[in-house]
Amino acid sequence: MSTGKVSGVTEVGKNADIPYATPECPVTKIRTPYVPSEKDLEAVPNPGTPRANIAPTTTAPHGTTKDNWAKSHSHQSVLHQHCAFWDPDGDDIVWPRDTYLGFRAIGFGVILSAISMVLIHGALSWASTDGIVPDPFFRIYLKNIYRCKHGSDTGTYDSEGRFVPQKFEDFFAKYGDGERVSKRQIWDGISAQRCAADFFGWTAEAFECECSHIMSRVHCIEGLMGLGRRDCYIFITLARGRNLEKGRCERDLRREYFSGAGGEADYWTTKGKEDSLILHQGVAG
Repeated sequence: MSTGKVSGVTEVGKNADIPYATPECPVTKIRTPYVPSEKDLEAVPNPGTPRANIAPTTTAPHGTTKDNWAKSHSHQSVLHQHCAFWDPDGDDIVWPRDTYLGFRAIGFGVILSAISMVLIHGALSWASTDGIVPDPFFRIYLKNIYRCKHGSDTGTYDSEGRFVPQKFEDFFAKYGDGERVSKRQIWDGISAQRCAADFFGWTAEAFECECSHIMSRVHCIEGLMGLGRRDCYIFITLARGRNLEKGRCERDLRREYFSGAGGEADYWTTKGKEDSLILHQGVAG
């Protein structure tokens, strides 16, 4: 992070003396953007340039390399990869049943899985079709998943389904301490990013963040910190973890959701495991 937070200008190498805050607009000093250090720039050069098929961060500059994920999915956009878990047969078509079973696989109960299925397919199916006629089976076509991006999000995915490292890091810089954000800060960020009259975007963003928080609170995998989803590898990891402790996650998920557990002690972090959950914001499910 830059040391120029007080002055409102960057102080890092070639990026020095770029003003990002002005006294006439106090919020620009309160919500300071991510300013990469020289070390960060070595790990992720040009963080403002969208990545088509890889989701790099300073702690995982090559994206998800476990199980050769990044290389084997290099033909897909990052947003497409984000949804691949819900397409078990790999035909680029997600049926409502696929979504329901996917949520069950990562530990959601019957009711929450059914609600998620209805909300996601009801909202996104039509936008993903090639024509103007809605799909009678409410299927989602992943080749057009970029059309399903909603507003009032972090911008981590752009309108073409690419991953933008700068936007991902911006959320932590603006609303947290640069490396982590508490649950309250998450909701402060969601509120701050709302676009005028974008009721669908507000609802979708809140739904996604709550789902991410539920997953992170359960700790189906030891040491897992919640942050959303970059590519879908984290869903695979969660499903594997649940197979090892079948039943515990489902009970805990219901308890966490209906009791409203959580609070300031819980935080989401940019650091840690290569396959840690990261902030997705941009498409439901």
